[in-house]
Amino acid sequence: MLSYLFTLEYLKSIIYTVPAILLAISAHEFAHGYVSYKLGDPTPKMDGRLTLNPFAHLDLWGTVCLILFRMGWAKPVRINTAYYKDKKKGTILVSLAGPAMNYIMAFVSMLIYGLFYKAGSSFGIWFYYLAVINVGLGTFNSHPSIRWFQCFTGTVSGNRRFLSQD
Repeated sequence: MLSYLFTLEYLKSIIYTVPAILLAISAHEFAHGYVSYKLGDPTPKMDGRLTLNPFAHLDLWGTVCLILFRMGWAKPVRINTAYYKDKKKGTILVSLAGPAMNYIMAFVSMLIYGLFYKAGSSFGIWFYYLAVINVGLGTFNSHPSIRWFQCFTGTVSGNRRFLSQD
């Protein structure tokens, strides 16, 4: 493992993946905050999370782990479901917004990659990396043990009686 960290191949992969990871994470977290804000919750805006600036979303150790081990995390967007008209629906929409953004970005990235590929340009490889990272992030964050647990137990909203609410 340590010998791989100092190879040209690893350095090349870092140059491609770090910007793609930063964009994917920023868009993912922005989507959570944006949907919550549109549902009436001012918390993401007050916390400065309605931005694509990666520094607003990165967790130091989560980012280090993501770069070194290809597994990490970002700062979760705080939400307050008391502002939602329908707490169940709002929480589900906010929870699914991040993965949906990742899948949209992956689709658009592959379209752009295809255009570069068809034109014979190697610059498009970055869009391929962006697509792969977004599919991975979207899939991981769509996993039932991550999102559905939060949606149906109320850990996103902090409300223990989440299932019994109308």
